[in-house]
Amino acid sequence: MNIIKKIIISTFILLLIVCGKTVLADAVEKKSFTMILIPDFSFQEVKWLKENGHFLELWKSGGLSAVNIRPDGPYSYLNNMVTMASGARGLGVEGWNAFIKGETENGVLVEELYQQWTGTVVDEGIIFHPLLHKLVDKNKDTSYRSEIGILGQTLKEHGISSYVIGNSDAGTEKVRYGSLLTMDKEGVAKGSLQEATKKSVESPWGSVMDVGYIFETLNTIQTSLDPAFTVVEWGDIHRLYKQKGNMTQTHFTKQYELTLVRLEQFLNELLTNGYAQNVMLLSPMVNTDAYQNKERLAPLFYWQTSAFNDRYYLYSGTTRQKYVVSNLDIVPTVLDFLRLMLLLPFLGVLYDQKWITTSRLKLD
Repeated sequence: MNIIKKIIISTFILLLIVCGKTVLADAVEKKSFTMILIPDFSFQEVKWLKENGHFLELWKSGGLSAVNIRPDGPYSYLNNMVTMASGARGLGVEGWNAFIKGETENGVLVEELYQQWTGTVVDEGIIFHPLLHKLVDKNKDTSYRSEIGILGQTLKEHGISSYVIGNSDAGTEKVRYGSLLTMDKEGVAKGSLQEATKKSVESPWGSVMDVGYIFETLNTIQTSLDPAFTVVEWGDIHRLYKQKGNMTQTHFTKQYELTLVRLEQFLNELLTNGYAQNVMLLSPMVNTDAYQNKERLAPLFYWQTSAFNDRYYLYSGTTRQKYVVSNLDIVPTVLDFLRLMLLLPFLGVLYDQKWITTSRLKLD
């Protein structure tokens, strides 16, 4: 009898270990979410990629919707990002940006300016935002009272790491808004701003995204058992449009096509080589050409796996329209994916997936 009991107990323990590992692996996969943030990306670029790209299945698979990215005030990358990151209509402040220790503004170390303005001494190895207090105060006075840093703070309090990689800097103009999605309420974020770009004399503003560095960083995050939310701010298209006014049309067209092909290659390798799963591509603003042509809804793609055989559109109760969602829905969707949705009330609602083929996608 004792032998039988031992066999039963041993079998039960073995099942627990095997099932436990399966559940753990599944949970880790579910709790790793990567957002590719691409300012100036519009449906004009999507159309070009669908017609001329090298990986056409990429654009025919996963989830697709258009995002209403209207902010509380004037249309701008910063205003749109404040709204998107707080889950409520919001406004930016002049001079807002993210910095690391050692950077300067007008010849003065930014960490010294931050200490002079707030009395705060900046720690080593963090990303900080010297004008956080002004951004918080400004949005307290709006009708929507956006909570700055609400997403990053919520993730931090529940043990989910968040990272930002990259920038949209154009020459001496610093543009680092991806950290609005990952910073906590103290304005502190983790990640790398400068390392994710490299010098490229022939590229707009002499800079291009460093794909090798990005993959190396994502691989480190992906192989960790800790849940994580990662934002990659892919600034190449923004840099191109910032320099368009001084370019010949012929050279702009050449750079435009090269920039889109490079983006597509990055996304295909990202998904097929296992650097990330559960990937959302999101444009926080469309370029001036698309905007002036009244193509003002921004593209959103979502791929859960690299199989490229699932096709569906994302639906939101906020807009109640097929293929159209709201920028207010981004934060609730991220939190729901990370199993934290019920913690906070938001104006937006999480996305639902509506199938447009008979293919299936595992939701839970």
